[in-house]
Amino acid sequence: MIRTRLELVDQLCVAVEIEHSICCQYLYAAFTIRDQPGESRNCELFRQWKRTILRIARQEMAHMGTMCNLVSTYGGMPHFNKTPFAVASYRGLQPMLLEPFSKTALNRFIRLESADRPGKADDSINEWYQVLLEGIRNKKIKTMNNAHQLTPSEINPDDPGFMERFDLHIEPIRTRRAALRALTKVIEQGEGVRGNAKIDGHYEELIQIRDQFRPKMKPSLEAVTNPVLFKPPVTASKYVVISNRRTRLAMQLFNRAYTLILILLAHLFTDQSKAPRFKDAIRYLVFFPLMTQIIRPLGEVLTRMPADLESGPRAGPSFETPVALNTLERNGTRIVREYLDDMLQQSIHLMRDISAKHRYYGRVEALVAHLRRLKDTVKTL
Repeated sequence: MIRTRLELVDQLCVAVEIEHSICCQYLYAAFTIRDQPGESRNCELFRQWKRTILRIARQEMAHMGTMCNLVSTYGGMPHFNKTPFAVASYRGLQPMLLEPFSKTALNRFIRLESADRPGKADDSINEWYQVLLEGIRNKKIKTMNNAHQLTPSEINPDDPGFMERFDLHIEPIRTRRAALRALTKVIEQGEGVRGNAKIDGHYEELIQIRDQFRPKMKPSLEAVTNPVLFKPPVTASKYVVISNRRTRLAMQLFNRAYTLILILLAHLFTDQSKAPRFKDAIRYLVFFPLMTQIIRPLGEVLTRMPADLESGPRAGPSFETPVALNTLERNGTRIVREYLDDMLQQSIHLMRDISAKHRYYGRVEALVAHLRRLKDTVKTL
């Protein structure tokens, strides 16, 4: 039971971390799906599954944004640190895993998104959110006046409707009623239930994929579970330290881009930057160029790179960040340029390290071109 505002903020911050972790798990699963020509005779069906999983991942990112706005509404400071996947476990929830897409992974996602099931242990996120709803309903816990809220018009003043087109719904939350409405919408979108009626939701979409699953289907590459660059100090689940030198280069590049995204998101949700040029750089980079041109293609390349020997299991993105994500208090635009320059140099190093005839050379070459363009564009902001 939540009795005070500080307890509510603490639990909302955990909810941000949970939504963040769930988003990464969906992305990892989607990146491992065999959707390239020659990888499977069920390639077209697997592409449909991948589109569904990626759409759910985007919506989970929006859920994370809603939780960040709720944290601000009650006087907290949103953050994007999270527990490494090799040790991530939350009270009442199943372990958080980066694992390739499979029937087992799909069933885990279904349990996570499901509503309460009478007579069964509940390892879904629903129970957690019911506690949050009770806390928000507590009239002794007041919202904070003038709390910063991230809105679509702030992200893109010229086209505030662009987020809706990508299934990203983030609304300002300034009152208890708005907080209840926003959290209820998150729950409904996951469970696919509004009152006694079924609506389109993650649970139903995942059930549809499971209904199409056949016993001999192999929809994913043989990627490892919980790939890491460095051995975690404490472990609660299995992990694989990636040893292939070239793959580690690609993982470092991915994690650099991922870290930059989280730093920029932290600035957006906390309104720390007052410099117009830095805000322009954040708006330009954070949602689509970095995510669609860098994170997705590099994640897909990593699930096709070896974890160790070329003939062995595949690797994957580890979503590792520094222990604490530092915000850019000063000289934000210059530091963003340094991040992009470092990522560009890493991608050039990776491109030079592989043969031009290699199957993923073209993707790495495209990454280099994208990063050059991003760096040049940020220079003009």
